[in-house]
Amino acid sequence: MKNNLGGVACHAYFEFEGKNLNVEAFQKAWEAVVAGHFMTSAKIKDDGTACSSDTGFLKSLFIFDLSKEEEAAAAATMEDCRKNSSHRKMEVARGQGIGGILFLLPGKKHRLCFDIDLAVCDVNGIQSLLNELGTRYAKKDYSRGEILPIPQRNEIARQEIAVNPIIPDYGNNVGELSGCSYGSFDYKLTEEESLRMKEYFEGTGGDLFSGMLFLLAKSSSFQELSVNIPYFSEASGWDPVSDNTKIFWLNLDKKDLHLGRLQTAIRQKLAEEEKKYHNSSGIVPVVYSYNQNGIFLNVDFRNNIGNLTFMISQTPNVCLDVQLFNMVDGILISFVYPKEMEGVEKIKEWFNQYTGEIKECVANGK
Repeated sequence: MKNNLGGVACHAYFEFEGKNLNVEAFQKAWEAVVAGHFMTSAKIKDDGTACSSDTGFLKSLFIFDLSKEEEAAAAATMEDCRKNSSHRKMEVARGQGIGGILFLLPGKKHRLCFDIDLAVCDVNGIQSLLNELGTRYAKKDYSRGEILPIPQRNEIARQEIAVNPIIPDYGNNVGELSGCSYGSFDYKLTEEESLRMKEYFEGTGGDLFSGMLFLLAKSSSFQELSVNIPYFSEASGWDPVSDNTKIFWLNLDKKDLHLGRLQTAIRQKLAEEEKKYHNSSGIVPVVYSYNQNGIFLNVDFRNNIGNLTFMISQTPNVCLDVQLFNMVDGILISFVYPKEMEGVEKIKEWFNQYTGEIKECVANGK
């Protein structure tokens, strides 16, 4: 909390909007999802140990009926929720890891605000929770799954590496910042455009994950780029709502940038013995992540609960978090940054260059 760009939790916040929700059925689906996974109510101690909790934050869903409120009053209430919930530090030591606030609005509309501390699970886990919620609600399946056994957590080795990131265009004041708020620049690739990109990259020695990272480096104003990559592996065996992320660094030099070699470097990193890397400077200039396993928000969720209308994440020590979300109707690209950081206009320039490279690739296949 006291590090550079600290004072915040590793936390994600989403808003979904829809209409004609059966509130009682939704409550039952929510309770079934929470009951079915160990980490949704686990207490996480300061040393990282997770233990089961029969008490603590059993109430994780709150419902507010604003259907008879004036439009301005309802909007002010929801804006206050966004302001407070989107950047909060949850009490994971007491078992508070996820939260839901459901606003009932005029015209049988609703907004669901969902937030989660990323100590609970990785992005694949969030996707599993929301997709399960959508399917349980759609199928009226409220059977409570068995609580899974407590995992044995082993001490994870940490290896200090000197990345010495050079950040000439942004982030000069990050050593002075704490408790930031976050903004994002967003771009959406259609399903057809995503498929064209996938086919192109697979035909030139890579895949969508490495290809979009290749374009990120190509569009950068830096000759050398240090990128921290959380790679979301598919969950197997124990529970999809868990942390199956492998984290590694890649140093990319535009002078010698080649998609095939980048793909090989990623595979080599994934094959290495499990390690948790820690940047010795305490600053991470760029994070790049893509939920290449599955879909974020399945058809059941989108058709019955609602569509994503707002999203923000916060990550301590990170200057720029480049996130790609595989959606039902394409890929959502989000550049998330601390608003108080110097050089945000440079990040916007980079975002525009990146999306320009993508448009060029989609249009011309090169």
